[in-house]
Amino acid sequence: MNTPTTPQARVSKITVGRLHSLGNYEHVRYEIAVDIPDGSSASDTLRNLERILNGLDPKPPVSDYDLQRASAALVKASEAGEEGLEEWERGNIETYRKYVARHAKWNAERTWAHDALDAIGGIAIHADAKDSWDD
Repeated sequence: MNTPTTPQARVSKITVGRLHSLGNYEHVRYEIAVDIPDGSSASDTLRNLERILNGLDPKPPVSDYDLQRASAALVKASEAGEEGLEEWERGNIETYRKYVARHAKWNAERTWAHDALDAIGGIAIHADAKDSWDD
């Protein structure tokens, strides 16, 4: 492709979109388009965009119900000791710790992704398909 009469092709813009399923026939779509300055790596830019889009996943890894139940049991265990828990709570204490840790990690990744998006000058445009239905 590089000939004396043909300039080298280069990537100057990347657009990446991600569709996150929320369940119950609902979803959220994020799309990011960036211009790549001369001398910058297109593959590094793409990797960073993918990390941002993955971090924006709006669906928590643990349901609100499970997180509240886990948090309550962990608070109860820290105040009264594991002896103060019901037998079924004691049997699930490790699972509860994992739920809380997974939620904290998800929350940290979302915060990082929002900050990274702001750092590259992100613009949010909310579009709800229900606003444009013709029925």
